[in-house]
Amino acid sequence: MALTKEMLREQLEAFLQGVEDGKVSGERGYYETLYLDTVVGNTGEAKWKTERVVAREAIRYPELHGLLRQLVDRIARYNGMNISPLWANDEEHAGAGPARELALAGEADIGRYIQYLVTNDLNHEVNQWDDIEAILQKWGIGQNTYPLIVARWFAPGQHGQEQMQKHLVALKENFRDAAERDIFLAECARWAATHGVDKEEVNDLLSELFEEVQYWEEYEEEQGDAEDEDEDAVFGPVVNRFYELVAAGNTPAFADLLD
Repeated sequence: MALTKEMLREQLEAFLQGVEDGKVSGERGYYETLYLDTVVGNTGEAKWKTERVVAREAIRYPELHGLLRQLVDRIARYNGMNISPLWANDEEHAGAGPARELALAGEADIGRYIQYLVTNDLNHEVNQWDDIEAILQKWGIGQNTYPLIVARWFAPGQHGQEQMQKHLVALKENFRDAAERDIFLAECARWAATHGVDKEEVNDLLSELFEEVQYWEEYEEEQGDAEDEDEDAVFGPVVNRFYELVAAGNTPAFADLLD
């Protein structure tokens, strides 16, 4: 059955109401919304995928993007106010499909995806890896995706650092430009300020990140793919530079990092 724009609008509005119902009856209120037969029939697998199906079709209509954004934001708010995030089914967090499709459709919604992502239970990941990979493949490794890379590296969870390791070669190339590296460090500082990361943890996470970048450079040299260069000129004392940026007021000031 072809999904018309009006059918998709109806289903998105039902999803939005389902989040409100979830405030009263928990996940089951949202489950019941997803299990409506309006769009994809009544087979178990079809119901399982309803939210992603609707999001994938609705993103084709700019007039429906507002409803998709409302849905992602409403789910993120619900998650932020509850111990357990909202799930779309037994396997996937609610909102994953809409958040992904919006971030793929426009760079401006990468920030919305991040705000949604960090309200997920990242110790029980399902499709987050694939969704993040799709976003990075679409937009590349650069200033527009640095916030997502930082969130993935810093946020507690199962696979964040593991996933980002495959992108370290691209980061290394970017960091040859000191100004580009400073932009990335500024994103790290913003993350730490916003999420209350203490100084010790910041030091550990930054050191681990740039040690991994260093590791990939050494790996390339072992493979004969890297040119000889002054590694200090490429990487430098990045943790010290991080604090220089914070102290200079180029990033949000937060006292715990300046003790």
